[in-house]
Amino acid sequence: METHDFKSDLAYSELNFEERKKLYEAKFSFRNVNFVDFDSDENKKLQRRDIDVTADDVQGNHYKISEKIRKYKYPGDILVEIWSGFEDRIKGWLSDSEADYLTLFYNDKALCVNAQELKAFCKDFFTRPVVNAINKEFSYLIEQDKNGKSVSIDGTRVFLTAAKNKRENGTIYHTMSVCFQESYLRKKGVKIIEI
Repeated sequence: METHDFKSDLAYSELNFEERKKLYEAKFSFRNVNFVDFDSDENKKLQRRDIDVTADDVQGNHYKISEKIRKYKYPGDILVEIWSGFEDRIKGWLSDSEADYLTLFYNDKALCVNAQELKAFCKDFFTRPVVNAINKEFSYLIEQDKNGKSVSIDGTRVFLTAAKNKRENGTIYHTMSVCFQESYLRKKGVKIIEI
């Protein structure tokens, strides 16, 4: 398994701010679209709550948006990070997210997901037996040094992914995720729109 280059992905995600701003303004009639950086203590707090963009609509409602910008599309449209650090059991981004919406950008399309509905779905889907079964599969991926595999959980096919990461001190940790098909999440009541 190749080591994930987080800095490269971060640099990739910082491209095309203006294009994304125009998309939010055109598709959602958002005003005051602000991209959150690490340039202030307040912005750092927002980032830790999985908020990458803030915006207001024409009625004055304020929205918090999490962005996931992917170079490549995973098997399954919606990738949900279960463990940010599998070995230390550090939960993934969705567990602490305070975002109203999750926007996923791929090379060929962009999706906007109601983040709170996705969070509610995950809370129901990831029961203790399901998490225990997934963790066994994740351990297998790490042991076999594999990036992913397709499994059946609760009657649906999902794709599990593993990303090997290296801390600045050189220690290795793994980020583990589950990829769901967009159609499956829609059937489960998660609002998703293509933008």
